[in-house]
Amino acid sequence: MKKFYRNILGSMMMTVVLLSGCSSDEDETPVNVINDDTGIKIDLDWSTGGTVNDALTDTDLDLFVYKGGKVVLSSEAGSSFERIEFDPDLYADGTYTVSILLYETSEDVTYTATVNGITTSKPYTFNSNFVAGDESREVTALTIVKSGSTYTVQEF
Repeated sequence: MKKFYRNILGSMMMTVVLLSGCSSDEDETPVNVINDDTGIKIDLDWSTGGTVNDALTDTDLDLFVYKGGKVVLSSEAGSSFERIEFDPDLYADGTYTVSILLYETSEDVTYTATVNGITTSKPYTFNSNFVAGDESREVTALTIVKSGSTYTVQEF
């Protein structure tokens, strides 16, 4: 009977070892690659050290996506954080650049641009800052290479 239990225990341990050695395709995908048939979204939010309301009152940032030097998408809300949704059926494969425009700020501001799938959760984030008193300063932050439903994101 002891031999029977030892064999079962040995088989269970072997199964655990084999399963822990397996990896899924998602684990093998680089951290900067998003696969999503429904597209991606780009969110821009920021902080000036206080509340969300303080950030929105103190600073106005805008978000732009360019292809070939031309704006193809933008978000220029004056009273909220920015979001762009990128529909794969409307935009061709190729290289896109993501820029953040500091319209104005009365405080130092730290911002975060997050690229994520519409249905897939695999966020890629970029963080940077602007200083108080800067105006109309645009920074190219990211490039996104679209190939079908695959988006490769890199810092510029």
